[in-house]
Amino acid sequence: MGGDIFQIATKRFIIWQTQAGISNVKIEYSTTGNTGPWTAITPSPPAAAVRAIHG
Repeated sequence: MGGDIFQIATKRFIIWQTQAGISNVKIEYSTTGNTGPWTAITPSPPAAAVRAIHG
């Protein structure tokens, strides 16, 4: 997945869920495009959750 583009000053919800046996995931975003740099939303979010990000 990935490649989503959000408008500046908008709020988006990111929802994820993994398969059995995966306890943590790493979700990052970049404000400069596909090549990064990348910033982690949280260091080690649980395998299923919802987070809001602000553009």
